Amino acid sequence: MLSKRILKNNKGQNLIELVVAISIILIGVVSTLVLTMATIRGGKASEMQTIASNLAREGIEAAKQQRYNNWLRIESNDLSFIDWDDGLYSIDNSSNIARADFNPASSPNWEINFAVDASASDICISNEECLLYFQNGIYSHNSSGVPSSFYRVITINPICIKSGIEIIRTDSAQCIISDGEEKIGLQVISDVRWRIRNSWNSVVFEDHLYNWK
Repeated sequence: MLSKRILKNNKGQNLIELVVAISIILIGVVSTLVLTMATIRGGKASEMQTIASNLAREGIEAAKQQRYNNWLRIESNDLSFIDWDDGLYSIDNSSNIARADFNPASSPNWEINFAVDASASDICISNEECLLYFQNGIYSHNSSGVPSSFYRVITINPICIKSGIEIIRTDSAQCIISDGEEKIGLQVISDVRWRIRNSWNSVVFEDHLYNWK
C-alpha cells in the first residue's frame, strides 16, 4: 500500500514539474517573439524616419537650387530673367504652399510648383496632391509611380524688412510694399509626413534664403 501511494505522489509531482517546465518555455518563447517584433517595428520606424529626413532635406535643396540658378542667370546677363527669387513665389502672390517637383528629363531637374489646390499644408495632404510616388529608386510627385507612405509640402514665406527689423510674412505670400516693407529673403519649410497605423509622423526642415551669397 505504501509503495502505491508513493508512486501516485511521484506521478502528481512529475505532472506539476511538467506544467511548470512548459510554462517557463512558453514564457521564454513569447518574450522572444515580443522582443523580435519590437525590434522589427523599431527598425522599420528608424528606416521611415531616415527616408523622411532625406526627403525633407531634398525639399530645401530644391529651393536652394532654384535660387542658385537665378544667380547664374543674373551673372550671365540673361535678359529674360526677372529677379533672384524667380520661381520661388506664386505668380499672383496668392499662395505660399508648393511642391518640389522632380523631372530627370528637364534642366534644371527641380521646379517649385505653386499650382497646387491648397491654402494650407493639411489640405495638400488630405487631397493627395502632395503624395509622393516611388519609381526607379526615386520619390517624386509623378503619379505614374507606386504610391508611397510619404507626403511632402513646401511652404515659402517672404522675409521682409522694415525699419531694420525682419518680418516673416506667414499671413501673406508677399511683403507689404505700401507699408514700407522690402523683401530680402525667403523662409523655406519642408514638411514630410507619413502615417504609421493610426498615428501621423512628421519631419520638418527649415532654412532662410537671402538675396546674397
